[in-house]
Amino acid sequence: MIFAGFYFWIAKMTGLQYSEVLGKIHFWIFFVGVNVTFFPQHFIGLAGMPRRIPDYALQFADMNMISSLGAFLFGASQLMFLYVVIKAIR
Repeated sequence: MIFAGFYFWIAKMTGLQYSEVLGKIHFWIFFVGVNVTFFPQHFIGLAGMPRRIPDYALQFADMNMISSLGAFLFGASQLMFLYVVIKAIR
Protein backbone atom coordinates (compact mmCIF):
# COMPACT_ATOMS: atom_id res chain seq x y z
CA MET A 1 0.00 0.00 0.00
CA ILE A 2 1.27 3.44 -0.87
CA PHE A 3 0.51 4.97 2.53
CA ALA A 4 2.41 2.27 4.41
CA GLY A 5 5.40 2.74 2.12
CA PHE A 6 5.30 6.48 2.59
CA TYR A 7 5.08 6.17 6.37
CA PHE A 8 8.04 3.78 6.27
CA TRP A 9 10.20 5.94 4.00
CA ILE A 10 9.33 9.48 5.16
CA ALA A 11 11.93 9.38 7.94
CA LYS A 12 14.60 8.26 5.49
CA MET A 13 13.62 10.86 2.88
CA THR A 14 13.39 13.87 5.18
CA GLY A 15 15.24 12.87 8.33
CA LEU A 16 12.11 13.77 10.28
CA GLN A 17 9.56 11.55 12.00
CA TYR A 18 5.78 11.77 11.64
CA SER A 19 3.36 11.61 14.54
CA GLU A 20 2.51 7.95 15.08
CA VAL A 21 -0.77 8.86 16.77
CA LEU A 22 -1.86 10.90 13.75
CA GLY A 23 -0.75 8.07 11.46
CA LYS A 24 -2.94 5.62 13.38
CA ILE A 25 -5.89 8.02 13.25
CA HIS A 26 -5.37 8.33 9.49
CA PHE A 27 -5.32 4.56 9.13
CA TRP A 28 -8.58 4.04 10.99
CA ILE A 29 -10.41 6.86 9.20
CA PHE A 30 -9.16 5.44 5.90
CA PHE A 31 -10.13 1.86 6.83
CA VAL A 32 -13.63 2.77 7.98
CA GLY A 33 -14.19 5.14 5.02
CA VAL A 34 -13.24 2.55 2.40
CA ASN A 35 -15.35 -0.17 3.99
CA VAL A 36 -18.39 2.08 4.45
CA THR A 37 -18.04 3.15 0.82
CA PHE A 38 -17.71 -0.23 -0.86
CA PHE A 39 -19.34 -2.77 1.48
CA PRO A 40 -22.92 -1.47 0.97
CA GLN A 41 -22.39 -1.53 -2.79
CA HIS A 42 -21.98 -5.30 -2.58
CA PHE A 43 -25.47 -5.66 -1.11
CA ILE A 44 -26.96 -3.10 -3.50
CA GLY A 45 -25.63 -5.15 -6.40
CA LEU A 46 -27.05 -8.36 -4.94
CA ALA A 47 -30.41 -6.58 -4.57
CA GLY A 48 -30.44 -5.89 -8.31
CA MET A 49 -29.16 -2.38 -8.85
CA PRO A 50 -27.51 -2.12 -12.27
CA ARG A 51 -24.09 -0.53 -12.56
CA ARG A 52 -23.18 2.77 -14.21
CA ILE A 53 -26.59 4.38 -14.34
CA PRO A 54 -27.30 8.05 -13.62
CA ASP A 55 -30.67 7.41 -11.97
CA TYR A 56 -31.75 4.50 -9.80
CA ALA A 57 -34.85 3.23 -8.03
CA LEU A 58 -35.73 4.72 -4.64
CA GLN A 59 -35.25 1.37 -2.93
CA PHE A 60 -31.49 1.85 -3.32
CA ALA A 61 -31.36 5.46 -2.07
CA ASP A 62 -30.54 4.73 1.57
CA MET A 63 -27.65 2.38 0.83
CA ASN A 64 -26.29 4.78 -1.80
CA MET A 65 -26.41 7.59 0.78
CA ILE A 66 -24.43 5.45 3.23
CA SER A 67 -21.94 4.71 0.49
CA SER A 68 -21.65 8.42 -0.33
CA LEU A 69 -21.05 9.30 3.32
CA GLY A 70 -18.31 6.67 3.39
CA ALA A 71 -16.74 8.30 0.33
CA PHE A 72 -16.67 11.65 2.13
CA LEU A 73 -15.04 9.96 5.12
CA PHE A 74 -12.50 8.42 2.76
CA GLY A 75 -11.81 11.89 1.34
CA ALA A 76 -11.36 13.24 4.87
CA SER A 77 -8.74 10.55 5.47
CA GLN A 78 -6.80 11.84 2.47
CA LEU A 79 -6.85 15.33 3.98
CA MET A 80 -5.68 13.80 7.25
CA PHE A 81 -2.78 12.16 5.41
CA LEU A 82 -1.86 15.49 3.85
CA TYR A 83 -1.89 17.06 7.32
CA VAL A 84 0.38 14.31 8.69
CA VAL A 85 2.84 14.83 5.84
CA ILE A 86 2.92 18.62 6.17
CA LYS A 87 3.31 18.39 9.94
CA ALA A 88 6.17 15.88 9.56
CA ILE A 89 7.98 18.06 7.04
CA ARG A 90 7.64 21.19 9.15
